[in-house]
Amino acid sequence: MPSSECPQRVDSAEGESHYLEMRNSFCLFFGILRCGFCIAFATSLGCASLRSRSSGEAGALPVRGNGTASVPSYPVREELDVVYGHAGGEDLQLDLFAPKDVPGPFPAVVILHGGGWAKGSHEVHRPLAALLAGQGYVAATVGYRLAPRHKFPAQIQDAKCAVRWLRAHAERRQIDRERIAALGFSAGAHLALLLGLTEAQEGLEGEGGHPEQSSRVQAVINISGPTDLTRPDWPETTRLVIADFLGGSREQLPGLYRAASPLAYVHRGAPPVLTIHGTADTVVPYEQAQLLHAALRKARVSSQLMTLHGKDHGENWGPKEQQRNAAAIRAFLDAHLRR
Repeated sequence: MPSSECPQRVDSAEGESHYLEMRNSFCLFFGILRCGFCIAFATSLGCASLRSRSSGEAGALPVRGNGTASVPSYPVREELDVVYGHAGGEDLQLDLFAPKDVPGPFPAVVILHGGGWAKGSHEVHRPLAALLAGQGYVAATVGYRLAPRHKFPAQIQDAKCAVRWLRAHAERRQIDRERIAALGFSAGAHLALLLGLTEAQEGLEGEGGHPEQSSRVQAVINISGPTDLTRPDWPETTRLVIADFLGGSREQLPGLYRAASPLAYVHRGAPPVLTIHGTADTVVPYEQAQLLHAALRKARVSSQLMTLHGKDHGENWGPKEQQRNAAAIRAFLDAHLRR
C-alpha cells in the first residue's frame, strides 16, 4: 500500500481486527493526552489552589518569580452541563465559569477539548476554565458531536453554535461580545483555528441555534493542532483518525480534506493566532505549525509560534515547558482581549 493512502477497512476478520485495534489505541492515546494537557497546563498556572470553585473562594493566583501577584484573583461561579444548542438529535452542552460578584463585562475564552474528534468531553477542562475565571475571564468548556457517528462539519458547526450562544446570553453572563477567544488542544485546536479563520459565507455555521449572532472570535490559541489535512505525509494512525473524521481517504475526498483544513481559510484580517507545538510531534507533525505560521505572516496576520524543541504531542512536556506555555497564553490573552 502506498504510504500516501489512508488504510481502509477490509472484509477479513484479521484485517478488521487490526484496523480497530489501531484506531482504538490511537483514540485512547488522544484521550490520555487531552487529560495530560489539561492537568499539566492547569497545574502550571497554580490550579491546585482552586480548593472550591462554588463556595466563593478565590481562584488560583499566578505569581511572578519574585513572588508578587501577576493578575487579580476573583471568586468563581460555575454553571455545569448547560445546553447551548441542539443538532444531530443531540443536546449540545458546555460548562461556564465566570468571576463571581464582580461587575463585568468580561472577555470570554472558548475551550475545545482534544481526542481525535472522536473522544473527549467538555468536562476535562473544568479546572482550566475555573482558573481563567479566577483571572477575570468568562470561560466556556465546550462539548461537540463526535466522529465517526458525526462527521465533519458537525464539530465546527457545534463550536460556532457555542460562540453564538455566548453572544446571545452575553448580558446575563456578563460577557463582552467583542472580546472572545478560542483555545484548543490537538483536535480542539483544529476547531479553534476554524473558528478564527472561517467566515459565515463558508457554510459552516450549522443550525444549532441563534443564527442572528456572529460566530467570530477575536483571538486563537492553537496547541498542537492539525492545520493542513491535505498533506500526504501524515503518520499512519493519524490518517486513520482523519479518515474517520471526514468519512474517507484523501484520495476519495480531496475537496472535503481541503474544506476541513484551517490553512485553506487564512486571509488578511483574520484574528491573531498563538501556536504552541513540539518539534518531535509524532501525531501532528511540527511542519503543520510552520505551514500555518508562514501563511499567516504572508497574509499579514499577527502570528506567534512557540517552538518546543524535542517535545512530542504533549506527553513529555515537563514543568518548564508548561510554565512557558502558561506565561505565553496569559500574555497573549491579555494583549488581545483586555481593555
